Amino acid sequence: MRSKTVNFVGTVGTVGQALPDVAQPDVAQPDVKHRLLRTAMPFKRTAMPFVRRCRTYGGNKPSTESVGQALPDVAHRLLRTAMPYLLLSLATIAPMSAHAWGFKGHTYIGDVAWEYLSPEAKAWVTDKLERVDEKSLGEMVTWADRIRRTPEGRNMGPLHYANVPPTEVSFSLERDCEAMRCVVGAAIQSSKVMLDSTSSPREQAVALRAFTHWITDLHQPLHLGFYEDRGGNSIRVTYQGHETNLHALWDTVLLTDELLIPPAELAAANPLPKAPENFKRAILDWATTSNQLAREYAYAGVEHEGDISQAYVQRAEPIIQQQLLHSAQRLALFIEASVR
Repeated sequence: MRSKTVNFVGTVGTVGQALPDVAQPDVAQPDVKHRLLRTAMPFKRTAMPFVRRCRTYGGNKPSTESVGQALPDVAHRLLRTAMPYLLLSLATIAPMSAHAWGFKGHTYIGDVAWEYLSPEAKAWVTDKLERVDEKSLGEMVTWADRIRRTPEGRNMGPLHYANVPPTEVSFSLERDCEAMRCVVGAAIQSSKVMLDSTSSPREQAVALRAFTHWITDLHQPLHLGFYEDRGGNSIRVTYQGHETNLHALWDTVLLTDELLIPPAELAAANPLPKAPENFKRAILDWATTSNQLAREYAYAGVEHEGDISQAYVQRAEPIIQQQLLHSAQRLALFIEASVR
């Protein structure tokens, strides 16, 4: 992994020209056969048996294990040749929910946040991890995505995102988060329990487990996107010859290993800023910033069924790095405040 140290200061960008409206829950399911055939066109003689057998072994969610079971030896050799392309195709066409930053990004944010914590804060987090059976802060951050398909997880679906009308320039809790059922409201409510000295250790542990996820989702710009295009999920795009959607592009496709500077190195190069005086106000401001970044960097210049240019990627990557860092720093600030 190529390592480079980057310092991020302040808020990047201004409010850009808005495209249509957005929301977010589940990504629309494309036709699996059609996408696999296009991806595996040079291997079209084995593509149809491959699809049928993958469905036999893996159902509607092909995996590398079901692929290996499905293919005869000769096709397996062809698959190994095409593996980088097929994995990208499977990742973008299988039924899935929109997971901000993916599991890799969420875990990374938790690992970076851990590097910022004082010994007292690390002890506090360790106690809370044990109370909810989590192995690390990085693993804890993924909890709300890990349970997405359970009844509890489905009930929390709206808590992963919020939408700001394209005609507005800032997030409004009253207008954009009815009954606090959005990522911003969820972050505010769980942080209150963390910061309340009268909360029991168990209550704080449950609140921390939830807050770690909401604060990281809140920093993915398209989780504060527009309603009509579902946070970019409905905007189909092509990147490096492969079809995906705009939301998935920001969640996982652009989140390459070379963007993920080692946590200890990143934390050392970017000191923890001063804690906000008003944590609730800060969360609202960060939500507005995410929406502004979505307008300025995620939506700008993108057309439905259009190609993603290298120039677009070069503009997006520093924003992704910035938001990963800010999310980790702000998670650390809340944890430190909870310890006191």
